[in-house]
Amino acid sequence: MTYLCGITPMRLPMNSTTYAPIRSPHCEIRDQLLAYPRQRPSLSPQKNAEVSTRIRGCLLGGAVGDMAGYPLLFMTQAEIAAAYGERPAFSKILKTNREEISSITQLTLYTAESLLNARREGNRLTQPETICDRHVWQAYGEWYRLQLHPRLRLEDPRCTLSTNPALRAWRTPDTDFLTALRDGRPGRLFCPFNDFRSGSALTHIAPVALATDAAARPDDRAFLAAEIAALTHGHVLGVMPAALLAYVLSELVRPEKNWLTMREIIRHSCLKIREKYERAFPLTAHLTEKILWVTRLAETTSEAEVASTVNRLATGPTAEDILAAAVFCSLKYTHSFEQALAAAVFHDGNSAAVAAITGQLLGARLGSSAIPPQLLSRLPLLPLIYEMAGRLAQSEI
Repeated sequence: MTYLCGITPMRLPMNSTTYAPIRSPHCEIRDQLLAYPRQRPSLSPQKNAEVSTRIRGCLLGGAVGDMAGYPLLFMTQAEIAAAYGERPAFSKILKTNREEISSITQLTLYTAESLLNARREGNRLTQPETICDRHVWQAYGEWYRLQLHPRLRLEDPRCTLSTNPALRAWRTPDTDFLTALRDGRPGRLFCPFNDFRSGSALTHIAPVALATDAAARPDDRAFLAAEIAALTHGHVLGVMPAALLAYVLSELVRPEKNWLTMREIIRHSCLKIREKYERAFPLTAHLTEKILWVTRLAETTSEAEVASTVNRLATGPTAEDILAAAVFCSLKYTHSFEQALAAAVFHDGNSAAVAAITGQLLGARLGSSAIPPQLLSRLPLLPLIYEMAGRLAQSEI
């Protein structure tokens, strides 16, 4: 028997007199994570500079993608083509749109500040329960209250972001995310409270891969990302895409090997996530196989087929669909930020989410210098995002 959310219940073996104690997959996963050496070698000044520009690139790239896709959120591919042309240039799309960010960037910044608050209290990324309970869930709750009551005056806000009017503005937040916060009961990776699997499970977890913590390896960051996603989303195919994205971004920002291409990093990350979680969550195999298939699809798809392929991948509203479409756009246009975002917004699905994840992936790979200045100049909250990226790069959580 498998529950709807994808978790197979454990059956305890029994003899004639006693139950035989067994270890759950949860314990095994945690033991494997703790088996790693906790301290990574320090980086040279040159490497630190490279890491910093990738962190800035990831945060800025995600915000630029969000800004580009948000105005097209409720438009079909046919409507976008009628307004901007069959294969619109990204500059044309951006030039005629309003300069706004959605709740994706708002919540990404709240996630970042909650991790910084955790560092200030001495918590590390290898302490997911404490970070989720005392920091991330509380930060999301504060954001939720301000969405409902934007004029609310907080006596002692947990996040300095809560004093910024732009982060109180209603920017079409995901219904599943709001419902989970309204219910007021945080979920857990191994104790889900709902069956949600929408894209909001992974769109704001990038700071988990960016925050400095010498003890945290990609596995630790993936596990924390899964726990953060599980606070609001209970389905395995909601939380595992978040874990996979965090692993990929971690390897892009602080590579543990000399990877030649982004495709190698994504394939390696899929294998690692499947190896770690497939026994506890069998649907993990479905996710990783789909992403591996997308990496092959990006190699074989012709330029003329890109629009129809992205539309087919991104039309679904789930986290796995959004991640698949973003991976395709990132791999198809690995060296062109504008071309990748143009493909990421031109479809029937959630344009803001696909473009934001695409921007995060390419920003982490290429660094902030790859983002055209004319795009950054239009970005709302640019100084705030720069400041947050600098604090994530410098903080020793």
